[in-house]
Amino acid sequence: VFIYLAVVLFLAFISPIAKGLLLGVEKIVTVNILLFAETILKLIMGIVAIKMSGSIPLLILANGIPALLTTLFIIPLTKLNGEKSEKKITVNYKDLILTTVSFLLLSAPYTLDLILVNTSFRSEYSAVSLLGKLVYFAAITIAAVMFARLSNQRDVQAEKKTLFISLAGTVGIGIAVTFGLYIFKDLVINMTIGSQYLAIAPYIALFGLCMTGYAVVFMLANYFISISSFKYIFILVFMVALQIYLFITNNNELMQVLNNQIIVYSTLTVLTLVYLFITFKKRNHGEENQIRENN
Repeated sequence: VFIYLAVVLFLAFISPIAKGLLLGVEKIVTVNILLFAETILKLIMGIVAIKMSGSIPLLILANGIPALLTTLFIIPLTKLNGEKSEKKITVNYKDLILTTVSFLLLSAPYTLDLILVNTSFRSEYSAVSLLGKLVYFAAITIAAVMFARLSNQRDVQAEKKTLFISLAGTVGIGIAVTFGLYIFKDLVINMTIGSQYLAIAPYIALFGLCMTGYAVVFMLANYFISISSFKYIFILVFMVALQIYLFITNNNELMQVLNNQIIVYSTLTVLTLVYLFITFKKRNHGEENQIRENN
């Protein structure tokens, strides 16, 4: 199991870098198409895993194999034109390591649960998790557009505007997809994982809202990384510890596990928004000091 988890965590770091290269050359549509393809592949693999009574290796790999395939597809698209740059490029290894750690920790909330959940109802929980993640994958598509714009912005106020518009879009998409799952939950379950899992229908919308919050977290975490604000790692470490503790102490019923994830995603979302507020406050203060120095 830990080998499969290691593969997924590694891909959780590599995949965003590959997509970031495409965003760097402003191939936004291509990135969104790849994200959509990843979502479909993850859904298919997740359905197969659930029908195999919640196979842990396959459930874990369902989060990694699609990312690997799209990354391999991206490589030919990122070839440079052969021109040599006279400017020497330096690598900040400290930021590189911290970025790696950030992505690894960021992938934990929706990966560790599949390992920690009680085996007696793992397949049922996996079904809820799979359908809930449809909300997440739909909501984060707007992140590609946001980072393409943020990469060219240096003004704090412009950053705020772009970020808030992106957050509004993410929340809007997440709520819309969650509402759709709520209205058509029985139909979606029958068409994907099968009628034997209709008992999970009441939990899908709730988990969808959790994944909407996580989509917001994902977007903001990437923003923090882009401005080298790595103190956010402490929040991620705390959340991993909290998630493990909750699953150790409350893991006897499906609703207990769902409550665990609700606590994890809600706490993570709130702490992330608080960290965003503090970050903006510091950046505004720094901008004011720079204006005073220039005057």
